[in-house]
Amino acid sequence: PRAGGGPSPPGGGASAPGGDREHPVAALVLVSPNLGVRAAGADALAGPWGRALARALLGPERGFTPVNARQAESWTTRYPSGVLPDLMALVALGRDPALLARVRAPTLALVCPDDRVIDPAAVDAAWPHLGSATKRLERVPAAEAEDPAHHVLAGEILSPGGTERMLARVTGWLAAVGLAAEQGGLAPAPGSAPRLPSGAGRD
Repeated sequence: PRAGGGPSPPGGGASAPGGDREHPVAALVLVSPNLGVRAAGADALAGPWGRALARALLGPERGFTPVNARQAESWTTRYPSGVLPDLMALVALGRDPALLARVRAPTLALVCPDDRVIDPAAVDAAWPHLGSATKRLERVPAAEAEDPAHHVLAGEILSPGGTERMLARVTGWLAAVGLAAEQGGLAPAPGSAPRLPSGAGRD
């Protein structure tokens, strides 16, 4: 069994969201999932005139200023504006209620309400459609998100202090649903089966 990192389609697994017979997904952990972006009007880019609109509004490229030298070295800071319609179409697919309803794996989502990249309200709106019987949507305080955009919640380049906190949140939740993290994947905690204690984390 393995843990998935994001929906592609929502829920992990190439043939069946939430896992397939050959490669079952033990659990999903979604960190700052992009089910909608903050930028006003961005959804219009997924429409039939998306590429023309992106070029008219942004020019041939879109870019941003790196926060630090390591981000400048490691991130793609400029890219063709023509890719944005494909991105927004994928974002729309990720919140499709019919696909979300097919997700069965236990799911944890970690979202900062002050995220300046994604729209946390889009996650809130999609969450009830997720088919998982065991799911938890957890708000990460802005004070814990060192990334100025409050989007990258862990990692040595933008949020080095958040890595251990995120690890504790994830492993704590895995233990609560009866899964234990081990090298190379997940396994039921000793003496337990995947479950969620009564009344815990079913939001």
